[in-house]
Amino acid sequence: LHTMKWGLVPSYTKPNEKHDYWRMFNARSETLASSPVFKRLLLGGKRCVVILDGFYEWKQEGSKKQPYHISLGEGRPLMMAGLYDVCTGEDGSPLFTYTIITTDSSGPLQWLHDRMPVLLVDQEAVQAWITGGQLGSTGGMGSTGTEVEGTGADATKHQELGTPLPAGSKAGSKAGSQA
Repeated sequence: LHTMKWGLVPSYTKPNEKHDYWRMFNARSETLASSPVFKRLLLGGKRCVVILDGFYEWKQEGSKKQPYHISLGEGRPLMMAGLYDVCTGEDGSPLFTYTIITTDSSGPLQWLHDRMPVLLVDQEAVQAWITGGQLGSTGGMGSTGTEVEGTGADATKHQELGTPLPAGSKAGSKAGSQA
């Protein structure tokens, strides 16, 4: 277990360069194998699992943006596929940064956003991802459209995700149930 900063800063970043954490905070699953930065990490074994209790997506509603919280509910953690790298921090110490791998949105999240994190749904999926499961020939989704081939990274176990709720609402209801 290691604390990291969200927003990938490649290891080749010069110590005196300003770190741009927002430039690579997400990585599209379908282009991992063709992007020089991400391919280097993918093949170099710099895979990680990002553990969190939920995340927010923002939806434009009229002139305002409404945040929606997505979680498994009941305090259960979400596990997302990620890639990490280590650069020299501004103070000269090692700085661990990561990016979250995303895929086309599916199921109950399609109305909210066109992308979603690649979810690792169980320990087998985590193990498959960490130990180097390979992407399909296109570098993207498997034939079912849900699994990054050979990685155990499944983006559609949406029956497990709680219903996206406006921020500040009571969280934890199951998808498909009345909120």
